[in-house]
Amino acid sequence: MGSEWASVTRTVAISASLLVFSWPSLSLLWLGTRPSFPLLTLVFVLLIGAIVFFWGRVENPSGLDLSAHAAIRVAFAALSAAIVLYALERWVRAMLYNPYRADMLIVLREATRRLLGGGDPYGTYHAYDAPWTTVLPYGPVLWGPFLVPQMLRMDLRVITIIGELFVPAWCGIAATIEAGRGRVASAVAWVMLLAVVVISIDLPQFTLMGHTPVYWPLLPLFAATVTRKRWLAAAFTLGILIAARSTMVTLGPVLLMGIWVHDRSRTTAAFAIVAATVLALLLPFIIWDYRTIWDGMVASYPRIMKQIVWTSTDRGAINTIGVTGWLLAHHWERLVELTQAATMAAVYGLAWGRIRRGASPLPWMGLSLLCFSLTTLWSVYYIYFDVLFLFVAAAIAETLHGRLRLKAAFLTLVVTAMVVLATTRLMAGPYPTVVVGSPAAQQLLREGLAGGGQDGARQYALATGARAAIALPRSSTATADILVQCRPFDGRGVESQIVTAILNGQLLWAARLQPGWQTIRFAAPRSVWWIGFNQLELQFSPVSLGNSGDDPRRTAVAISRVDVAPHESESRIQ
Repeated sequence: MGSEWASVTRTVAISASLLVFSWPSLSLLWLGTRPSFPLLTLVFVLLIGAIVFFWGRVENPSGLDLSAHAAIRVAFAALSAAIVLYALERWVRAMLYNPYRADMLIVLREATRRLLGGGDPYGTYHAYDAPWTTVLPYGPVLWGPFLVPQMLRMDLRVITIIGELFVPAWCGIAATIEAGRGRVASAVAWVMLLAVVVISIDLPQFTLMGHTPVYWPLLPLFAATVTRKRWLAAAFTLGILIAARSTMVTLGPVLLMGIWVHDRSRTTAAFAIVAATVLALLLPFIIWDYRTIWDGMVASYPRIMKQIVWTSTDRGAINTIGVTGWLLAHHWERLVELTQAATMAAVYGLAWGRIRRGASPLPWMGLSLLCFSLTTLWSVYYIYFDVLFLFVAAAIAETLHGRLRLKAAFLTLVVTAMVVLATTRLMAGPYPTVVVGSPAAQQLLREGLAGGGQDGARQYALATGARAAIALPRSSTATADILVQCRPFDGRGVESQIVTAILNGQLLWAARLQPGWQTIRFAAPRSVWWIGFNQLELQFSPVSLGNSGDDPRRTAVAISRVDVAPHESESRIQ
């Protein structure tokens, strides 16, 4: 019983740390105000510090009492699956109905497109949906998996969702295993942690911009190799993580400390494996053009942070969990890097002392990554997912006795991918229809459409400016026709309306509308569509003031519905 309650306490503490991390979003949602970030930072650090210092080894039973606890086990498995499927539905819906929310996925889209076209992915980018200059700052293990959806013309966030679901799925597996052992309290704690993990990902709408989930499945594998003291396998996995995100290098010194204490003869080999793995993955791009990869992965980050993020008036770098925001708020920018160096030296010193006395290196790796994140040039909220999920992964590894192996992880990824694709197919369909004036379509109207009305049995919305955008979620990339039922403004003395149609940034069609309701039809080739989110943009010229009623808004056209239909050989106006 004592071992079970130690496990429960640890799991509940990790859940609490996730809730503290999520508090900025929860505070805005529940209270309508931002929290005190220095106070939040203090609570967060104290909580993680307590988890690390009181980690200890929890002895979990290795077997299952299948006959005695079958019903309980099934109940926890069903509950866990329900939570995971709930998250899946929300995240797929967010993907289908919303564009990318930040530049990270846009850069990955452009980089993978450039590489498939024979170009160097490391360079400077300009994109139609990110009107600013960007570079690729990530290693090939992060952006490499996105080549698959790029080649399949799939929304890149399919990879995001698969990665997001991996850790929750294994939380559910841990709950089911604990229920099978008769440890109901521990199983309840794991289900609670599963729910909190899902909430923490869901709150900031991370799915709409998430890129780091691509390597999250490696965290439980890494934790399992460390738990089982498979040091060379751990070194190899860490090398892969570093080649995804350079911040993972902070785990290296702690891993080597653990190897030195537990199996000194393997220290040199482990260091060589980490270095060789990173070098092997980066070397082709270094040879290709060392200047661009240096600028993208090393030089650009401090330059952008200091010149753009630190000077921004939205306090984006200040309103963050971490020390950096507090220093910037007091205009002590010159102390940021010095603070990081001193903090990392202190945490490595503490880790060495504790590991020499028998502590597990895993929680100290989490603390080192936390301290780096707290003191980095921009403690943007999503970097703490890596920290927190490393603690979750460590707890999963100990609950499973380190038996989360590559085969099981691969099977989880395959099943998750199949479920994500099936859900996308079910929720989108190959030929979507948007009844623009109906309440159900409001979530698909991206911008430029407002109000509504009814003309007989026909519902419509008004394009109130020179541009309107509509989401067309789709589960196919086959060439299709887009049909738009619309009516131009027909006020006295108004020129006839010219409409230009653009899909996902590519011009498809332009023509002059006739008076009255009509259906315009134009083709959209396979090369333009994505499985997932697609945005149809309609541009109008000229735009008139007022309409045939008393509405004083600038009105271009009324739009009744948009249909995606099987392709016909010739586009036409009906």
